[in-house]
Amino acid sequence: MDDVVAFYNRYTKEAGFSIRSHTSAMSNDNTTLMRKQYVCYKKGDSKVQGEKRKRGLPKVGYKARIAVVRKKTRRYAISVFVEGHNHALTSPSIVHLLKSHRHISKVNKVLSEQLSLVNVKKHKQFEFFDVQASGIENIGCT
Repeated sequence: MDDVVAFYNRYTKEAGFSIRSHTSAMSNDNTTLMRKQYVCYKKGDSKVQGEKRKRGLPKVGYKARIAVVRKKTRRYAISVFVEGHNHALTSPSIVHLLKSHRHISKVNKVLSEQLSLVNVKKHKQFEFFDVQASGIENIGCT
């Protein structure tokens, strides 16, 4: 299952959108994941009708999605793959800022947690990471 999600997330980054988990189904004994669906991050209807949302992008319904099911052979297989979109895609220069594509390296995460324990503020942590990595673009988290 993790391999499918990682592959689809790489695909969506190249395509210019982000994904989020939508639905899942467990086995009767609640021990095995039987089905999981991932959808475009813009899936849904905007809660604010007739007004511009104060932040973020409006929800616009959805088309793009992937569903993975567990077969009787105990292997997972893709059961649904829809590629289409009913909205503009994100430009390649900023797609890395979308939620499913933001990542922090394990080393930086542990270091950030340790710095937080000794009350180093986040902006000071990023100044440290900036110097350590020779530039903010090289930090490894977006």
